Amino acid sequence: MTTYSLLPFTDQTTPWASSPLALAIFAHVTATDSQLSLGYELIGDIRAIAFADVNSKPQRRDNLWEQTCFECFLAPQHSRQYWEFNLSPSRDWNCYRFEDYRRGMMPEPAWHTAPFQIDQQIKQSDRYLLTCRLDLRPLFSQPVPLQLGITMVVADYLGNLSYWALSHPVPKADFHQRKSWLITL
Repeated sequence: MTTYSLLPFTDQTTPWASSPLALAIFAHVTATDSQLSLGYELIGDIRAIAFADVNSKPQRRDNLWEQTCFECFLAPQHSRQYWEFNLSPSRDWNCYRFEDYRRGMMPEPAWHTAPFQIDQQIKQSDRYLLTCRLDLRPLFSQPVPLQLGITMVVADYLGNLSYWALSHPVPKADFHQRKSWLITL
C-alpha cells in the first residue's frame, strides 16, 4: 500500500477556497493486475463536512460531485480514453467513460450495480475513513499499465465546495487534467 496526500485547490478569486477546512486528506492505494483498493482518510474537523446519509439501496446517480464525493480517474497509459469513478458517502455511485479530455462522456455500461465493494466506512469527530475495492476486469481483459488520479470534492454545511487532488497543475480546479494523475500502476 502506498499513501498519498491530497492538496486543496486554492485561488484568490474564491475567498473560502483560499482557506479550506482544517483538514488533511490521504489516499491509500493498493493495486493488483485485476483490482484497485482505495482508502480515503480524512483527518481534522469532520463535523464541518456535509456527508450524505448512507443509502441502504445505493443507486447509480449523476452529479455526485456537487456534494461530498470520493473520486478517481483511471486511464490506460498512452490512451486518450479514461474513466471517472464517483462514490458518495451515501454509497450512491457512478462511472463515466470519456473518449478524450472531457469529450464523449457516457455512463460506463460495464456496470449496472456499484463497481465498488465497500470494506469499511468509519465516521468520528476528527476522522473519516472509507475503504473500497474496484474490480478492473470489466474494463481490461488483461493487465495494462494504468495512470491513476485520486480526487475528492468536500462540501461544508454552508454549501461551499473544496476540491482536493494529488496536484493542481492549471489555474482552475480540473480533475480531468491528466497532468494531475500522478500514480502509475
